[in-house]
Amino acid sequence: MRKTKVKEIKKYAVLSLAVLLLGAGAAFSATDWQGVQDEITGASGDSVDINIENDMYTNNTPLNLGAPPVPSSNINITGTIKQDGNNPTITAGDGGTSSSYIINNGANTTITNVNFANGHTTNANGGAIVNSSQITVQSTNPAQKVVISGNMAEGANGGAISNSGTATFDNVLFSGNSATGDGNGLGGAIYNRSDVGGTSLTVTNSIFEQNTANAFGGAIINLNGSVVIDSTQFNNNSTTSSSGIVGQGGAIVNAANMEISNSSFTGNHTGNYGGAISNTLQATSDSMHDMLLNITNTTFDGNYSGSGGGAINNAGGSHNVGAGTDAIFSNTINIYEGTKFTNNYVTGSGTGGAIRNSSGNIAGTDPNGIVNIYGKEGNEVVFQNNIAASGGAIANQGTMNIDNAVFDQNGGSREVSTGNTVTTANGGAIYNNSDSTAGAKEAVVTVSNSTFTNNQANTGGAIFNQSGTVNIIDSDFSGNKAQNSTLGGAVYGAANSNTVLRAQNRDMNVGNEQSLADVNNVTDTITLATDAVGNLQASAGRNLNIYSHINGNNHSVLNVNNDYVVKKEDGTDDQTLTSEGNVVIKNGAKVSNTNITVHNGVMHFENDEGLNNNQNIVTLNGGTLSTLNGVVTDFHFDGLNISKDSSLLLDVDLGGETNGGTPTMDTLLKDNIGNVDITNDAKLIIAGMKSLSEAKEETVKILFTDAEKLIGNVNLGNGANIVEAPINKYQVTQITQPVGGPAPADGTDPGEYFQFTKVGNSDSIIAGPVAAQAAFLIMDNLYRQSFANMDMVTLMSPEQRMAWKMRNKYANAGYHTGVYAPNVIPEERDGWYMRPFTNFENVPLKNGPRVSNVSYGSLFGGESDLIDLGHGWDGNFSFFGAYHGSHQAYNGVSIYQNGGTIGGVATAYKGNFWTGITANVGASAARATHMFGSDDFPILMTGAAWKSGYNWGLFNNKLVIQPSYMMSYTFVNVFDYTNSAGVKVTQDPLNAIEIIPGLRIIGNLKNGWQPYLGVNMTWNIMDKTKFYANQVALTQLSVKPYIEYGAGIQKRYGDRFTGFGQAMLRNGGRNGIAFTLGFRWALGN
Repeated sequence: MRKTKVKEIKKYAVLSLAVLLLGAGAAFSATDWQGVQDEITGASGDSVDINIENDMYTNNTPLNLGAPPVPSSNINITGTIKQDGNNPTITAGDGGTSSSYIINNGANTTITNVNFANGHTTNANGGAIVNSSQITVQSTNPAQKVVISGNMAEGANGGAISNSGTATFDNVLFSGNSATGDGNGLGGAIYNRSDVGGTSLTVTNSIFEQNTANAFGGAIINLNGSVVIDSTQFNNNSTTSSSGIVGQGGAIVNAANMEISNSSFTGNHTGNYGGAISNTLQATSDSMHDMLLNITNTTFDGNYSGSGGGAINNAGGSHNVGAGTDAIFSNTINIYEGTKFTNNYVTGSGTGGAIRNSSGNIAGTDPNGIVNIYGKEGNEVVFQNNIAASGGAIANQGTMNIDNAVFDQNGGSREVSTGNTVTTANGGAIYNNSDSTAGAKEAVVTVSNSTFTNNQANTGGAIFNQSGTVNIIDSDFSGNKAQNSTLGGAVYGAANSNTVLRAQNRDMNVGNEQSLADVNNVTDTITLATDAVGNLQASAGRNLNIYSHINGNNHSVLNVNNDYVVKKEDGTDDQTLTSEGNVVIKNGAKVSNTNITVHNGVMHFENDEGLNNNQNIVTLNGGTLSTLNGVVTDFHFDGLNISKDSSLLLDVDLGGETNGGTPTMDTLLKDNIGNVDITNDAKLIIAGMKSLSEAKEETVKILFTDAEKLIGNVNLGNGANIVEAPINKYQVTQITQPVGGPAPADGTDPGEYFQFTKVGNSDSIIAGPVAAQAAFLIMDNLYRQSFANMDMVTLMSPEQRMAWKMRNKYANAGYHTGVYAPNVIPEERDGWYMRPFTNFENVPLKNGPRVSNVSYGSLFGGESDLIDLGHGWDGNFSFFGAYHGSHQAYNGVSIYQNGGTIGGVATAYKGNFWTGITANVGASAARATHMFGSDDFPILMTGAAWKSGYNWGLFNNKLVIQPSYMMSYTFVNVFDYTNSAGVKVTQDPLNAIEIIPGLRIIGNLKNGWQPYLGVNMTWNIMDKTKFYANQVALTQLSVKPYIEYGAGIQKRYGDRFTGFGQAMLRNGGRNGIAFTLGFRWALGN
């Protein structure tokens, strides 16, 4: 009975195992194609694994997977790597050219380590593999790729692969595949399309080389699926043309969605558009859709085309009016950081050596093609050594946004292949040209945070704006050249074009100091043709620096700091912003033959010759025109218009050094400035002046303008009431002598005059004396900080010092109780200390300006313990080093000082009396910046101070009243220097004595807390500066007496650490607050 049951159990177990194995599938090995066929068709269950052990031919028999008679839904075909290290290869047919391939209809198929060669279809897609389900082709050996080569789709598409399902290729080499035929030939290696959509193609770690297509996509065409390409190379793929179809996309055509990253495109080419990639297709009306191509960290090198887009072509959007729809579709390419375009080109008269971007196909309806280039700082998108007849790097008819890109050495003229030379006629880096079709959308390029270096073209060395709008924001130009100085080395704007140069978030430079060194003056120039519009803009606090010439033609429009519109991406209302910064025409650069309109902010000319041109019309529409540059000129214009209250900054020569001894200034004389037109009751406001020289008399009078329409319409602004000369300053008075008015006593003609009367030293010349007084105040701070440790000790009572002596006496006698003594204090032992300080104040110098002064620094030192000096005296000493800095500001003058000091302190105590002396020596480096420039000079400081006081203890020393007296001597020497105005500044050293009586009230609380209140009075004696400018004595400056009062607190922690903080207010000769912190750390046991 029991044996029978055991047999039955074994029987059922065997049957169950068989069912399990059949249900899960089985593994087989095949030595020929027929064996593969037999194993797959004979397999049962959900999956089957086939091992390919050797090379084989297909014998003209296709392998149909996932459909009857193949029942399995999961098929794995794996090649066994041969002894020579190669994968086994499946060759189509019988070694001839017969057609045969794998058809994957419904299976989930994985093919590993198997090569496919010489598949050939006629009028059918997919020379090697056709997939409408899910397929993966891969190599598991990183050093040995799967090779899919020599396959052909004749008269059809997809030389190797036709995919309408989901296909993945990893570590695969596609080589020498082709799609040919009249009117066909899409995708030399891969054809990706489904009539119902939803196709997916992923390619990683692969190579496409020397694949060809007769029409579109030498390697891949993607019609309506999603493609992801990563870490893949495309080398020497190409398209040709047939039956009137001109090929595009030497490597890829994308007409749907595609992501490319970490890849490379080298030597791909086409006779038409898109040497490497074309993001377009002439689709039928029922298959149109948006096209999106994203590219990241990918290189394009040596790709070329015959018509446009040596590397990439992007078509305009489409408008589907078929099947009762009215849909608009866009073509967009996003190019991200790390992507590089080098050595790409277009032959003949084609455009866009690296990228061509087109407008829409239907004027006024289709959207422009969109290309967005988004690099990152430090990982920019790079365009280098690309060339085409127009647009060495980029040609645009659509919409382009470029951020963080580098354009270097594009354009020019060079032989791209044997006997084939390309010369860039227009736009060495960028060519912008709106479609001329009536109603077509404007071509717009916006470039920000980018650089243009050493690009070259006949016209528009860096940028040629044929028509449309080019916005250049926060981007720099250097070394860009055109054929001659009038053709725009940096930028050329043709008729009806609009070009914007804007320093929005940082300073921006067009050219550099070397731009005008070129004898032909062709480097980094800006040229505006007749009816062109140029816009120079700078946001508040920013400078747009123009280092080379701006050439107009027939009064080309040049707007300066006009308003601009920022479009909101979130769909809210656009924002209109005002440019209020500085547009600076650098020394030597000239603006000619333009209508300059200054709207806002400042347009500054570093040399009057930059503006002084009979062909310029100047229009002032609310901004400031500055010719404050050290040159005096009788300006010549072709006309002057004032439409809003506007400002003018001028130079004056009070001594007449530039005019044979006769005082003169920048003038607007009626015979020189053409027609004057004033509207809206606008006024010309003289907002500031500076004199090159000193007046020879106490008062001089100079004619500014005799133009009849200006007389009575000129106002003296508040900022021009005082005029600075190198040594003195002058009060300015405006004198208007109207036309037809009574003749003045001095017989002068009608006009606007300015009278200058000497009133004292200029603010720039007294920078040295102010710096000397600031150095004296730094020394005052150092004296006070030097005595701070002594001030700590003075809070110790005589009883504490006596207890300390007794402890030392017993210690010296060899006694030690080992018991902690609560009267031990940190000051009884060697220690080190740090004491930072800062002051915020304004100092109304006697005979001088009110100076804002901020000083700061810190002492670092070491101190001995208390020493018994005998006769009841105790004492100690310390040495220190200090860093100190300060900043003074007054009337537009700024002075920075930074330096260091070393010194020592000795102190003594007896009973309630204490005294100390300190001496130190230091130096500072000073830089003064003012309207004439910057001056650098060193300062030497040294001095000594003495401080004494007495402690009057009340209530058992719980309250201490402490009168004190401090006296110091300070020596300050500012070394001779010649300032930026050319004045020799010398001095007699400052010898200052300071007297400071003071009083503190100190509380001794529990747990070591010691708060106090303090008040001091400071008198300075012999502290007047003695400076000379060109041997002429300057006004003597000094610090007035002042009082200071405040509070502090000190705390001892244990027997090692003492810390304190103090704040003192000042009034009188110094007004502000002084903060001091510090601590002392005792050393030893």
